[in-house]
Amino acid sequence: MPPMPSTASVTTMNNDNDAARARHPFRTLVTDVVRPVRRDIDPTSRRRLVARQIVVLAGAAVTLVQVIVWLMIAILGGGLRAPWWLWTAVPVAIAVGVLTGIERFRTDRSE
Repeated sequence: MPPMPSTASVTTMNNDNDAARARHPFRTLVTDVVRPVRRDIDPTSRRRLVARQIVVLAGAAVTLVQVIVWLMIAILGGGLRAPWWLWTAVPVAIAVGVLTGIERFRTDRSE
């Protein structure tokens, strides 16, 4: 069994992680949203995170199909009129932002 890290090294690892989050906030957010949900968290938090993943995946799939159709219409002569696919992408982004904000707020309050 590997030795347990000392308290000082755990603190250093946490500080390194916090520094990485500060340097790359978008990468950290994307990683938080798409990584698999851990099983060792409380059921309420797990349900929220699973719901967020479902919203992300469904919204991305629907938006991708809409963007492809929009571009095909443009190529076939319809022109690049209003990007109507935003009517799906923006609400999905807002829902993901709200679910992420709730999870971060609850995680910060519990620590």
